[in-house]
Amino acid sequence: MKPFLFFTLLTVGMTGCVSLQPVSDTAERFTLILEEHIDSGSSFAAPVFEVSLPSYLNEGTIWYSDPNGRLYSFPNFVWAESLNRAVRRELAIALSSDEAFHPSTRINVYLGRFNLLSDGSGIAVAEVSVSGTYGANMLPAVAVKPKEIWNPDEPKTFLKGYQKLLSDLAEELSKEMETSLEQK
Repeated sequence: MKPFLFFTLLTVGMTGCVSLQPVSDTAERFTLILEEHIDSGSSFAAPVFEVSLPSYLNEGTIWYSDPNGRLYSFPNFVWAESLNRAVRRELAIALSSDEAFHPSTRINVYLGRFNLLSDGSGIAVAEVSVSGTYGANMLPAVAVKPKEIWNPDEPKTFLKGYQKLLSDLAEELSKEMETSLEQK
């Protein structure tokens, strides 16, 4: 009984020695939204079911890379939501149509690259699978490399860079999907 009482008093006494203080969070949070597509006038969002990103993009950190592919993060800038979720939502809106998609249609996107580059440009490479009752169709890989979309000397311009990168990618995907669906 005495050892139990001793350890209980020791445990209770030790918790009084710890002083937990809140840590201020100075990170700014950003959401990837393509504003030009919000009022696109199209009635039917594209059925984008899955967007796969490289694993390093599945965290809140916002990245850019140098010409050799070395990754750097923006200090004190984080995504307010999962980049995967944001890209999926924005592609569904950007690829929307005036005509309803067949209920069985599924669009899956794999982004092999989705980065801003330290020279002010960006690169996105996507593979897209469109499937439905007619089977599955793998579209040709799409790559976009827009120039001068952000200013590395002004880190807050990264958001406009990522918006331009995703917008250009959505435009190219839309063209590929139209061509693919016309052939069906």
